[in-house]
Amino acid sequence: MDELCIFFRDHHSGEKTQIDPGVIDFLADVLDAVGESRATVLSAYRTAETNALLARTTFGVAEHSQHIVGRALDVRFESRLSEAMTKARAMQRGGVG
Repeated sequence: MDELCIFFRDHHSGEKTQIDPGVIDFLADVLDAVGESRATVLSAYRTAETNALLARTTFGVAEHSQHIVGRALDVRFESRLSEAMTKARAMQRGGVG
């Protein structure tokens, strides 16, 4: 987990936090549900400052995002994105956009 916290750090500031293992489990479950073996992580932990910057410049960034507390990942799938979103929502384990 320590290495994941480094990998998932805020890339604007370099700051790290503890990542909730549940988000990794959730991602693994979604991958399994759609028969995929990988996804690209686009965003993980963000400081409040980074989140505020993104909220000003990017549509859909929540003011009190779970990224700020290490409980969210933005990911991209190579394929089956629509199916992955449907399966993830059905799991009812967090926000899926």
